[in-house]
Amino acid sequence: MPELPGTNWEFAIMMIECVISPTPETEKRLFTRPWALMNFRDGIKRAISAVKKDVIDNAPRASGDFINSIVYSISETGDPFRVICRVQSFSDYADIIEFGAVPHVVPTRNIMRWMQKVGMNLRKGTDPAQVAFSIQRKIAQGGLQPKLVFTQAYSNADQHFHSYLDPILSAIDGSATFDIELKSSGSYVLPIE
Repeated sequence: MPELPGTNWEFAIMMIECVISPTPETEKRLFTRPWALMNFRDGIKRAISAVKKDVIDNAPRASGDFINSIVYSISETGDPFRVICRVQSFSDYADIIEFGAVPHVVPTRNIMRWMQKVGMNLRKGTDPAQVAFSIQRKIAQGGLQPKLVFTQAYSNADQHFHSYLDPILSAIDGSATFDIELKSSGSYVLPIE
C-alpha cells in the first residue's frame, strides 16, 4: 500500500462497485431473448460509464494524471447471473484527493516538480521556489481539503443504473426487475506498524 508522504500512515485506493442481479424470472427472459440480453449489457455499460463520468467531473484537473487513472470494469458471473461493475482509480494519491490529508510537510522539490507538471504560470519575476515554499507552508499548516469525488459519484450510481436499465427491462416485460447492490471500498487510513 502507498504511504502518505511525511507520515507513518498507509492507505487503500477508493472504488465503487455495483452488483446487478436480475431476478430469476428476468434472467430467464434475458437469456431467451438475445436482443434483450444485448440491450441489458449495453445499458449496464452506459450506466457505469455515467458513474465514471461523475467521478471525472468532480475530480481536480491539475496534471490530468488522476483523471487518466480512473477506469471502469464489467464482469459477469454464472449461476445466478450477476454483473459486477467497478469504477476505481489506480493513482497512488486517490485517497488524498478523496479524503484530504492531515497537515504534513511536502518537500519543496516535489512541489516544484508538480508545479512544472501542471504548467503553473507565474508572473514575470516571481520566484518558483518561493511559491513552492508558500504551498509547502499551507499544506504543513492546514493539510489538504477533501474533494469527495468518489463519494459524490456513489450517491448517484443507483439512479444511473435505474435510468438506463428500467426502460430496457420494461420493454421485455413490465414485470422484469433487477436488484442493485452498491458497495464502496476505500480510504482506510492505518498506522504503519
